[in-house]
Amino acid sequence: MKFFQYVYLVFVVLFIYDGIQHYNDGTNRMWVSFALAGLALFMFYFRRKYRKKFEQQNRKKFENKTLKYSPHINVNLEEHILEQYIEDIIKMKSNSEL
Repeated sequence: MKFFQYVYLVFVVLFIYDGIQHYNDGTNRMWVSFALAGLALFMFYFRRKYRKKFEQQNRKKFENKTLKYSPHINVNLEEHILEQYIEDIIKMKSNSEL
């Protein structure tokens, strides 16, 4: 999704180029092109801001799901549960083999 925000910058360049090309036409097409370039630039920054905001929210949700055994080690809750499950199965198998 990061790629799509840069498409707006491509449109900014294209609309500015189009506005410069129509500078001497004497029509209002130049102003329309510059207005669309401004809109595309606004959309670039708008999308970028909200993408970062959603990434921060997702990062916070992920951090809330982690267990902290020490200040240096973060273990994902799902990985921890899976490890405990595998250890329990191994203990059960070793107990049944005895």
